[in-house]
Amino acid sequence: MLIEVSALEGAYRFHLSEEKGFLPRFRPVATLPPAFQELELAVRELPERLAGQEGARAWIDQLFRDIAPALYTEAESLSYAASQTLMLILSLFGHAYRWNTLPPVKSEYERKTLTLPEHLERLWSLVAAQIGQLRVAAFWNTNLCNWKLKSSYSAVDYALD
Repeated sequence: MLIEVSALEGAYRFHLSEEKGFLPRFRPVATLPPAFQELELAVRELPERLAGQEGARAWIDQLFRDIAPALYTEAESLSYAASQTLMLILSLFGHAYRWNTLPPVKSEYERKTLTLPEHLERLWSLVAAQIGQLRVAAFWNTNLCNWKLKSSYSAVDYALD
């Protein structure tokens, strides 16, 4: 029971609130700074790449082959909300790399090890450490930090009716 209370206290301290409920206290960042534009555009290609016979792995290898060192500095300077968006993107690449195709071929279920591209692993680890999360696609990133308001309201905060 102590673990459950501790997890609940942590959730309220960092994520949940009486005003917003299970939605984050912040509005998710829709667009990252220009340094991340290539990754933002590329992640939109994942469904097509995963559905192809070649899969996504070779393409992700190429994408993360030559990452500029400045990208790490940019990642370190992101706000908490922007880091959540980058975590979502990197998690999608990491899991796509793991499975390679959708649906995965049988041999992927039997795979015991897999080495991620160096820059994907390093950048994903850096962002995960910054936000205090494991390097995995979590419900928090993939759902609760992945939405937009239907209105054109542009304030950082949002109000619930």
